[in-house]
Amino acid sequence: ASEMDVAGVIRAMVGTDRADGAAVGHLETVAAPPPLRAEPGSVVAGIAGLRVRGERGEWAVDGASLEVRRGELVGIAGVEGNGQRELARALVGLAAPDAGRVTVPPRVAFIPQDRTREGLVADFDLTENVALSLHRNPTFRQGPWVRWDALRARTADLLRDFDVRAPGPGARARTLSGGNQQRVVVARELSEDTDLVVAENPTRGLDVGAAAFVHGELARVAREGAGAGVVLVSTDLDEVLALSHRVLVMVRGRLLTVPEERRTREGVGAYMLSGSADA
Repeated sequence: ASEMDVAGVIRAMVGTDRADGAAVGHLETVAAPPPLRAEPGSVVAGIAGLRVRGERGEWAVDGASLEVRRGELVGIAGVEGNGQRELARALVGLAAPDAGRVTVPPRVAFIPQDRTREGLVADFDLTENVALSLHRNPTFRQGPWVRWDALRARTADLLRDFDVRAPGPGARARTLSGGNQQRVVVARELSEDTDLVVAENPTRGLDVGAAAFVHGELARVAREGAGAGVVLVSTDLDEVLALSHRVLVMVRGRLLTVPEERRTREGVGAYMLSGSADA
């Protein structure tokens, strides 16, 4: 311990100074962020002075403020347990703020970090899992009734368009591989027009091909049409640095903006560990 300083801990955590000189992580598999529009997009979502209590009654989010614009991909990095989870849930309406303001658009897509417990119902078939998000769409309703034939056809289209390896819309979610389960979640959430996407560790546990697919879809929804605002909450620093137009860090409930000149693994790592660029 006497031979270690803060800079050394940062290097150990973020993976720099590798003896073989190889790139750390999987930057070569991460898509670049979509080009920003010449004119900034309109503000599509925001929080101001947000405070949310955690499970133990502490301030998991403590006075956070953020604006997200159309066509912009905002990355939020941080060591797990610093309030990112509570922030993401407040943005999509799953956690009520204890103080502050949350402004979100009507159409919000959410990709949770745990696809088996939060993204899908394992014993439901794929059509039923797709219905969890699409059942309010008038195309798939007739009065109070769900049009299951239309939903099955839509699910079959999604399996084809998003290259989900599954026997068909009637397959149980639990029978799919982890990567294909994540493709189903992404397909369901991003297949409809949306104004805001919140993705929480969207590539956790995925292989290189599945991770690249998710990255490409996040960039696509920010780029196409009017462009959704995308908030990427991730503990994967490579992912945040490669995909994001802006980078912020969550540290002990506080949301800090990383200056462009500090947008490196070491610079962001310093914020993640100490809450400042001083290391």
